[in-house]
Amino acid sequence: MSTTTDTTGATPPAETESSAPARRTRNQRQRDRRAAASRRNDQRSAPEVSKFKGTVKEMNGHVFQCHGETKVQNQYTRTLEELDSYVGLHFKYSPGDIKKMIKSMTDTEQTLPADPKDKASKTEKRIWEKEVDSYCKRKDTYISNKIALYSVIWSQCSEVMQARLKSSKDFESMNDDSDSLALLLEIKGISYRFEAQSNLYLALTHAKTAIYAYQQGPNETNASFMSKFKNY
Repeated sequence: MSTTTDTTGATPPAETESSAPARRTRNQRQRDRRAAASRRNDQRSAPEVSKFKGTVKEMNGHVFQCHGETKVQNQYTRTLEELDSYVGLHFKYSPGDIKKMIKSMTDTEQTLPADPKDKASKTEKRIWEKEVDSYCKRKDTYISNKIALYSVIWSQCSEVMQARLKSSKDFESMNDDSDSLALLLEIKGISYRFEAQSNLYLALTHAKTAIYAYQQGPNETNASFMSKFKNY
């Protein structure tokens, strides 16, 4: 007569040393597949980031874009720094006045030479005349340089940024005068204008996080860091 063993309620066989790593490996593969699927979903749902580089090659791809077009942090300040370098390299006459304008975001004022004294010598009068000539030339050059800079800045604005600029109330006068200072100020306002972003509270949180995380570089001077921080 055969004997039947009752296995009801029997304890399952203990996990062997060889089966445990295999089970962990299967679990890891499942987690990896879920993570990969999640990343693909994020990529599909994320907005397309523009690869706009502008048309001025010497700007080395530094451009002005609106929120959502780029993932580059502090883009406005970085492009402004590149613009400052561009002026120093490519503006032949009185580039310092334009560089000062970019850094201060105000028009650079030229100092009018003082009139010579009543008993000034012929040499002193001649020097004064040359100073006046230099003053007039510098003032004219500043205006022409501002106009030239306008074209450079506009060429480095994305289509979205240009559309936003065209919708501003002062665009017509700014564009007619080729006022590069007014253009930069308007771009700065658009770049940092939270009202244009989809979620104001999230934007504020991101802005605070960026400020708290902003650090001075290991080889960066205090003056350079302060200048960047003010425009951050």
